[in-house]
Amino acid sequence: MRSASELMFRLRQEAANLWRYATGLPALPSLPPPPAPWRPPAAIALDLHEDLLQSRFRLFGSPITLGPGFQWRRDPLNGRETPAVYFRRVPYLDFAQAGDHKNVWEPNRHQHWVQLAEAFAHTGDRRCLDEIARQWTGWFAQNPWLGGINWTSALEVAFRAISWTAVDAFAGAGLGADFRAAFLRALHAHGVYLENNLSVYFSPNTHLLGEAVALHLLGALYPSWPRAARWRSLGAAIVDRHLAEKVRADGSYFELSSYYQGYALDFFALHYHLRGEALPDLVVRMAQFLAAIEGAPPVPPRLGDDDGGALYPALPRPRAAAPSVSRLLDPSGLVLMVDGHTRLLVDAGPFAEGSAGHSHSDCLSLLLSHEGEELLVDADTFTYVGDLRWREAFRGSAFHNTVRIAGRDQAESAGPFRWRNKADVAVTQWLPGAAEDRLTAECRYGGFVHRRTVVFEKPASIVVSDEIEGPPGEHLLELFWHCGLTTTARSESVFETGGRLRIETSVAAELQEGGEFGWRSTGFGTKRPAPVIVAAGRFQLPYRLITRMSLLGMREAPGAPAIIGESR
Repeated sequence: MRSASELMFRLRQEAANLWRYATGLPALPSLPPPPAPWRPPAAIALDLHEDLLQSRFRLFGSPITLGPGFQWRRDPLNGRETPAVYFRRVPYLDFAQAGDHKNVWEPNRHQHWVQLAEAFAHTGDRRCLDEIARQWTGWFAQNPWLGGINWTSALEVAFRAISWTAVDAFAGAGLGADFRAAFLRALHAHGVYLENNLSVYFSPNTHLLGEAVALHLLGALYPSWPRAARWRSLGAAIVDRHLAEKVRADGSYFELSSYYQGYALDFFALHYHLRGEALPDLVVRMAQFLAAIEGAPPVPPRLGDDDGGALYPALPRPRAAAPSVSRLLDPSGLVLMVDGHTRLLVDAGPFAEGSAGHSHSDCLSLLLSHEGEELLVDADTFTYVGDLRWREAFRGSAFHNTVRIAGRDQAESAGPFRWRNKADVAVTQWLPGAAEDRLTAECRYGGFVHRRTVVFEKPASIVVSDEIEGPPGEHLLELFWHCGLTTTARSESVFETGGRLRIETSVAAELQEGGEFGWRSTGFGTKRPAPVIVAAGRFQLPYRLITRMSLLGMREAPGAPAIIGESR
């Protein structure tokens, strides 16, 4: 049920949008000089120079060409296009009509224009500016003010505004006067749009953060514009409030996605740099949290959603030293077990708050890396709306290193970005030590209890005990271990991964690649078959499954327990 304040907000917002749609593109009373860039032009643009001039673009790993006649409202991978009608009438979440909106929006962020501008700054090659002007002219003709899919998301407008501002900063002095006047008038309109369409109620998450950062940026770098002071103050207030409310004591970002943790960190770093301020303590803690879960050498975990996007041009991401000792990160519930270059990360925390749109059903899952190699992995994201069957699979429990009970995820899916009846998760014991780390945590959902105990007997032995309690009778239990390297079955219960890890299960298991569960995405929009060990059967509850893992080539701790499986 929407509150009265939300209803009034939306009514005012829509009235303003309709008035602006009817009256046309806002006027720009003055033409300010180009702003100073917030960082030097990146040398990587030189490596892409010729590809960019040939209009070549990689869309989530798939090559496309942005040449003459490119349709900016069309999903180039699925061949669907929406009309340039008033943006509220565009069904951008309906794959049948719009295709995958991510495929539409990514090139419309125009971050490749920034790379062209950077290449111009390095080389003086005016072909870079000609290519920007050619693409912009086609884009503006197909995307009139408030018309079409590229005006439906305020966050996408924000990304585009940041890109256009960077183009002006890197190359504005070289743009023709008439073109720059038209370009800046349209950029100014992006600020007008953002002020009126901030995701205060729709997506008060990373969407709102990115929109506020872009609004402040426009006000700060174009201070002569009529609403610049308002944009600066409003954007800064939202960012400050977002930092205070959405970043927790351990530095974790409330979305509980490792990818969005980095996303938000980049936004905060750029924003406070533009304000001329030192990074607030909570932003520093965000960097420390990211360092803790990535380790050294860094192995970025795939916790929650990863949409393949990035802030560009961003400042160098704030870095921190990875911790060399085991620790519980609270309140995120992530548990880090460390011994030298061996790192276990256990997700003993809850789903994110609210609808948990970017959370996965990965409670009590375990990731393992050794000397920078991923041995046990998360399958990642693959898609949002392109194929809802795969969306549900990749964010479901079966695509994570945990137990699925009775074929059910740890929450009920209520759409591609919504969970309901989320599991209750709690750490019940955490005993770190020089020789051994021991964790016990519980996940309760649907009348069942999954209690996982992880014992890391340093330096080379890991024992995982999964106790399942619930209604009497037989229930289907499925235990999954997704492997990061080539995996071989030595017997029905013994497997080796990449010659680095030996896995023994207490019940017979199956090794899959492809099929129902054996898939991994290493970038948004791509997937490939990957090894997964599946130990499954129908068992009387309560029941215990035990998995013993050994890092090969290392000395194991003495007295490790035998492998057993039992009803209790």
